[in-house]
Amino acid sequence: MKKSKKQIILLTLILIGFISLVIVFAHSIYFNSKKSLAEQFSHQQLMLANEIAKGIGNFFVEMEEKLELLASFSEAEQIKQEHIAQMKIFYEQEKGQIRFLGRIDRGGNLKYFFPEKVLDGIEKNYSKEAYFVKAKETHLPFVSMDYQDIKRPKIVMITPVTSKRDLSTKTISDKGTDFDGIVMLEIRLDKLIETFILHIRSGKQGYAWLLDEKGVLLSHIKHPEMINKNIFVSNGNCFTCHTSFALEKKMIKGLSGAEKYSVKGGEENFIAYAPIHLKNHLWSVGIVAPASEVEELVKVNLRNTLILVIFIISCFSAGAFLIIKINEKRILLEEKDKAAKEIFRVKTELQAIFDGITDGIALIDSDLVIRNVNKAFAKFFNKTQEEITGRKCHKEFKKRDNGCIPCLVEETFKTGKPSFAEETLEDDAGNKLYADITAFPLRNEKGEMVQIVEYVKDTTEQRKMKIQIEQSERLATIGTFASGLAHEVRNPLNSINLQLTLLERRISKIDANVKDETTKLINIVRKEISELNRLVEDFLMLSRSAKMTFVKGDINDVLEGVLKLIELEARVKGVLITRNYNEVPQFLMDPGKLKEVFLNLIHNSLEAMPSGGKLVVSTYHDNGNAVIRVKDTGIGIKDGKKIFDVFYSTKDDGTGLGLPIAHRIIEDHRGAIDFESKPGEGTIFTVIIPIKN
Repeated sequence: MKKSKKQIILLTLILIGFISLVIVFAHSIYFNSKKSLAEQFSHQQLMLANEIAKGIGNFFVEMEEKLELLASFSEAEQIKQEHIAQMKIFYEQEKGQIRFLGRIDRGGNLKYFFPEKVLDGIEKNYSKEAYFVKAKETHLPFVSMDYQDIKRPKIVMITPVTSKRDLSTKTISDKGTDFDGIVMLEIRLDKLIETFILHIRSGKQGYAWLLDEKGVLLSHIKHPEMINKNIFVSNGNCFTCHTSFALEKKMIKGLSGAEKYSVKGGEENFIAYAPIHLKNHLWSVGIVAPASEVEELVKVNLRNTLILVIFIISCFSAGAFLIIKINEKRILLEEKDKAAKEIFRVKTELQAIFDGITDGIALIDSDLVIRNVNKAFAKFFNKTQEEITGRKCHKEFKKRDNGCIPCLVEETFKTGKPSFAEETLEDDAGNKLYADITAFPLRNEKGEMVQIVEYVKDTTEQRKMKIQIEQSERLATIGTFASGLAHEVRNPLNSINLQLTLLERRISKIDANVKDETTKLINIVRKEISELNRLVEDFLMLSRSAKMTFVKGDINDVLEGVLKLIELEARVKGVLITRNYNEVPQFLMDPGKLKEVFLNLIHNSLEAMPSGGKLVVSTYHDNGNAVIRVKDTGIGIKDGKKIFDVFYSTKDDGTGLGLPIAHRIIEDHRGAIDFESKPGEGTIFTVIIPIKN
């Protein structure tokens, strides 16, 4: 009992100390939050001011560019009509923002204008207007502003119209351009302010106002009586509230910033201001918001924080006293917590083991739904674990709507014993995958089968290797046969060639006409004998292991040697060759064999472009491999699945041995060769050879 009282006293003291700490902490949070929120609010205001300044500046730049475009038209009659049409389009597009658009000639006379109805205040002759005289003297565009202390403020944009003089008829001192008048527009200041200023709100009560470089107030919702008046000299009205114009002086100097300010009898405000550069003038926009809004946000935040702290303290107090009452259960709870941690640790370890197994594992229920898979299983199908979980196994593995026949899962559920099968599966891309699948029953604590564990061993590479071994064995057998066959074929061919030589000598003394015709026939026979010899050589090369002589070499040099051999043929066929060589490290290669490969590929590309085209040969280094691409714009390959098969050819006079030999040579370099082709568009052959082979 005494121990319990001591615990209560100790907890009470801790609670008092905690409450004191919370009060100090809350006080610190309040002032820090107030400062931080004020800085953030000022930054947002400054960003808003910059955006408004940018918007107004861009509006004037756009108007200036359009005026310069209109001023660039000459006075030819045909172009004059187009000029008027362009001015009308411009006016119709911008009439919400501009009051008047006109073209004035060099004498100051209004030639044509929009709107076509003459407005009040539109002059008939502008030759005496200050902005007309200035444009005539400077030949430069500028903005004229006249709005201080007048009922109808004017903002006029002027762009001079000039034309080049005929220099042949002028003296040296008279060279240059002639002044042909101006193109001018009058901007509606009220609409400009309505568009960019009046709708701006910062917080609940904030607003925007506009000031020019002389201190003339252009917009201010709090002081409409001061609009178009100079705040520094207007009867001293502003001096009743403003003790200093330091802020306004910064604004008219074109400075940008954010700060606090206040006036007599008013509350403190946040203001951000940014300059607006308008050709030969300067405006400044200010964004104002009461500081009380920010402080109110901080107070609300502090109030909510205190409520939360009080709630936490209450809960803490109740919990503390409750802990005293249930202290006897602490050991039991600790044991449970320890057990839960152990379960979580074991589960984590098992999950790590489950995902760490390199072969695929899937858990499938009696409805043939995949409940869980490890990472290796998902990788086997090139998917994530989430994409596979929850799907029917026959849809995922075999792309079947109905169950597999036979089904390992159903068989294992039926017999309760493991089952095994060699399966051919398919991924979403249509690629065939080979696997050995073993199904094991998974039982609960009652011994009931609840799920089936499928153990999937990927045998795709083994299958490919087996096929390659079988193909090598077949080629070895063919090689033995081909060696004898070549000997048997070459002997008759050599004999025929010898007899043809003798025949040529015999017919050398007969009639010349008969001799020429006979010689042509003999040459044809010799050409066919040469083709047969080449076919025998290619067949021998394909069927037996080629003797490779590996030396360090530069693949770009090999390709350049091939291209030099076929340049003449390419030029005759009208094929443009482009070389895109990149730096590739030297590697061990048989230059002669690789030259044979690329000569075959490039020759095939030339034959695919009988009417000319483009041939691009590229090289680059990628992830430790040398990559070579041969791209043409030829007729393409309609059915290219068999082009690496022996004796398969897409050409009428082809032997079907060139690409299989190329494939064999690249494999001997531990590389790979593949292609992409679209009939009528062209073909791309890609050769990849490891640098460290």
